[in-house]
Amino acid sequence: MKLTLTLETEINTTVDLATIHALLAELGAEETVGVNVSTPPLEVIEADLPALLAEVTRRLTEIGYEDRANVITVAYVDGGEIDRAVATSAAGYPKGKQLRGFTTPIGRVCREMQEEGVVPQDWPAPLTALYGDRPGYQAARGFAIPQVWMDAEGSGE
Repeated sequence: MKLTLTLETEINTTVDLATIHALLAELGAEETVGVNVSTPPLEVIEADLPALLAEVTRRLTEIGYEDRANVITVAYVDGGEIDRAVATSAAGYPKGKQLRGFTTPIGRVCREMQEEGVVPQDWPAPLTALYGDRPGYQAARGFAIPQVWMDAEGSGE
């Protein structure tokens, strides 16, 4: 008997491999040949963002970084900070994907807005990586929107 099981989960839901194997066994699968876990297609997440943050997400989407725009939106909705797993899911990436350089295009958009005089020169990038306390290279534990961006209304153009 060939059995295909499709699981659809919410953005913050985790289903581990042991749970999948247990479900397959309950359904009568004698042998599990493989488990294919994929992420659903990326959907644009909408929220009522402050104007300047909305301008950042618009520009990111325009240049092909809809994944980063979604992470910024989810972080804003969650109060300004999200952990790595939520960011990975919001971006539409598979669990465990390396996020090195994830904030680079965000910083580039911020610098463009600074050069245009849309935001002050001393503002940090609108999304920053959060790291643990140990020294040396480590993966980001999450991402945060600096408070100045959370509070900013501005015109966006």
